[in-house]
Amino acid sequence: MTEDRVPYGLERDPRESRCNLCAFNHGSRSVTAAGFCILRSQDLPDPGATQCANHPFFNLRGLKIPIGPIYTVEDASRRPWKPSPDTEAVRTGLLRLLDEEISPASALPDPAVLECEVIRQLGFLREKRAAAGLRRLVNFRPMPNAGPDAGKAAPCRSRWPVLEAALEALSRIEGAQALEDLRPFLTLGLDPARDKPLEIYERRSGLRSAAVRALRHCGREAKPLLELAAKDPVRSVAEGASRLLAILGS
Repeated sequence: MTEDRVPYGLERDPRESRCNLCAFNHGSRSVTAAGFCILRSQDLPDPGATQCANHPFFNLRGLKIPIGPIYTVEDASRRPWKPSPDTEAVRTGLLRLLDEEISPASALPDPAVLECEVIRQLGFLREKRAAAGLRRLVNFRPMPNAGPDAGKAAPCRSRWPVLEAALEALSRIEGAQALEDLRPFLTLGLDPARDKPLEIYERRSGLRSAAVRALRHCGREAKPLLELAAKDPVRSVAEGASRLLAILGS
């Protein structure tokens, strides 16, 4: 399993969120390990240099479902070290969290790392049963807009990481069947004339970029939407779409 970006929230790297200070680390069960994760039945050779979303720093309710991989942490770099166990019990637990616990309407000041990791894990597992719950997230529009999006609605900014994770996961699972779910995000914050100051169009460019990244899982059918995104007034969005178009053309 590969990671393209540091999962939301883990980039803060509070040292108290590492395995050596986790309630699920019950000490070494091996002469070669300094710790042992009872949640994942995993030896931890250097628990001061690993972390996951199950740590009580993120997992305030003490959920006992392995969520996401264990990451190694070195300076500002994080890499998946051990994937989450893939069992029916784990999948069922993740689906329950998606359906019962993750709300697109919440406006918490800091979106939970745990939520993003649940969504990401379902995407990596390509769990088809998650598609309906992910669509519930990406199709929710809780906030009315002014300006370019007048008459529409857009997600609360504090929930953007959850939406970005949901767009990625849905496209991994559904492929080209997710194209119509991604389409509205490619024009979010834009107007037909596109004659406003650039800063206006930059406000929701993060979600447009997330939709572009998600299109890489949709195959050649994504080409028309990538061509649309390649005309985005924000350079980072347009360049991301152009790179994917070049890959499709190769």
